[in-house]
Amino acid sequence: MYKTKDVLLTGFALFAMLFGAGNLIFPPMLGYETNSSWISTMLAFTITGVGFPFLGILSVSIVGNGIKDFANRVSPTFSKIFAIISILAIGPMLAIPRTGATAYEITFLYNGMESPIYKYIYLICYFGIVILFSLRAN
Repeated sequence: MYKTKDVLLTGFALFAMLFGAGNLIFPPMLGYETNSSWISTMLAFTITGVGFPFLGILSVSIVGNGIKDFANRVSPTFSKIFAIISILAIGPMLAIPRTGATAYEITFLYNGMESPIYKYIYLICYFGIVILFSLRAN
């Protein structure tokens, strides 16, 4: 039914999508900060960091081909709105600004160079380079 290669590829893809630096750094920090109430903290982090993503993947895989089939069960209008909000949240609203902010913080704030002008110049240059690389895929 399923080839071993397909199962491994899907497993590694899911792992790569869901496991980030936050999942490596955040749990020990939570345990350190909560001291004696680490059990409730671990349970809450497991529910939100493992349970909710797992339920999302499971629900989309049960329903059908993707987000459109998933949201069409409510209504076609909701499906369009849900898809637009999801794509905007993942890309332009969260991930893209975060890459620029993270690169700026690592480069300038780490060296103690805090100035709004540095931030704007850096972000214009950073996203200019990103656009150049994006437009020239090769």
